[in-house]
Amino acid sequence: MVTAIRQDQVGAHNRRGVSLIEMVVVISMLTVVIGLVGMTFHLLLRSEKLVTQSFVTERTISRLSIQFRDDVHQSETGVLTSGSENDKPTLTLGNTSGYQIRYVVIANGLVRLIETHDQVTARDDFRLPDCHISISAGSDRESSLRKLVIERPGAALIKKHQEAVPLRAMQINAYLTRNDRLVNEKTNVETKSATESNSSENPQ
Repeated sequence: MVTAIRQDQVGAHNRRGVSLIEMVVVISMLTVVIGLVGMTFHLLLRSEKLVTQSFVTERTISRLSIQFRDDVHQSETGVLTSGSENDKPTLTLGNTSGYQIRYVVIANGLVRLIETHDQVTARDDFRLPDCHISISAGSDRESSLRKLVIERPGAALIKKHQEAVPLRAMQINAYLTRNDRLVNEKTNVETKSATESNSSENPQ
């Protein structure tokens, strides 16, 4: 009987359990793993947001460049107003159609306004966050030139050197009354070709 009691006590003493140190180690490892997973998930969401924002910015710049060139080419006058404390940099385009188009530089992009008899009839917002926009004119030799410069945020990775360099500023050039000049040149070419064909058909 005494021997059986001693065997039960020995078996109970040899039973293995979880110590406090082991629990602390396991909890620490789980904390590190959860932290790494959360950080990776946050970086993925941030990179996706940056890619989406970059895509939207490039798409807006493409739409703005097409619209800006079309408006300037169809206009006869382009008056630049420099920004002051109350006024913002503005390009006012006018033509013989009776309306004028204004490009106003704002904090987060550019606003295109169509005005008829001093009333705004249409508005188009070009949202370009973190971009610096400026409008200028050409030199005396190129007085009809209007330039829209957009400095974009971010950087591009060069594969050769594997280093990031700042993105170059995008410059959009457009000339006033270019469409009229192209139409006149086309008319002159057609008239010249018609005259040459008539002279060849009716030799003296």
